[in-house]
Amino acid sequence: MNSKILFLTCCILFLPFSQGCSKRNDNISYYVQSVIGDVIQLSNGKYVGLIGSRIPKKNEPNFRPYLEENLKGRILNKSVKLQTVLKSKPGDKLWYPQIDLVALYLEENGKRININKELLEKGMAFFSWELFPEAKLYQKLQEEAQAKKVGVWSERDKFEVLYVTRKNWKGLHFPECPLVENLKEKDRIDYYIEWPIMIGGRGLSIYRCKFCAKIAEKKSVTHPSSSK
Repeated sequence: MNSKILFLTCCILFLPFSQGCSKRNDNISYYVQSVIGDVIQLSNGKYVGLIGSRIPKKNEPNFRPYLEENLKGRILNKSVKLQTVLKSKPGDKLWYPQIDLVALYLEENGKRININKELLEKGMAFFSWELFPEAKLYQKLQEEAQAKKVGVWSERDKFEVLYVTRKNWKGLHFPECPLVENLKEKDRIDYYIEWPIMIGGRGLSIYRCKFCAKIAEKKSVTHPSSSK
């Protein structure tokens, strides 16, 4: 195939994934003014959320004060740089309405540290699936932390599993769902946070199978339906 044609084909195929994500803006430094869960207020007044790493806030399931305190200790009143990975747009179904999701970087002892990854490596945040290039890497970092039983994973049995999925499923099921009961441990992926963020309807959503629909009625909760 002609090299020019191949190049144009690749550009067309990957264009939808490049729009609205991976915007480089990490040459600008900001001071962190406040931290609430994993929502961060910067010195320019803007709020951002951490891509792929979630820290439950007060009154949310699996809230642990030490997670937020750890993040505050790492970045509060410090100079950070960021890379906007998923940019908010009107109509996006974001967990945090109208804020960008970023990779946050801290310069320390001559090293450039990705705070999102550090939190997962140390078991000080929960993995949250969003549609971004490093999602699988982030998930692997959590799995490694679980195996080492560091951070929150030293008390894993004390946390509530909110949703369950597997690699070839497009959505999430309640833990009580009969389909989940038949999963082998190696295939099962547990989520300890509320609905993973959905960008424009993409990414993981609640799979409302007939079993989960009945469970939802008993729980008196509402969630979007999608296909498996």
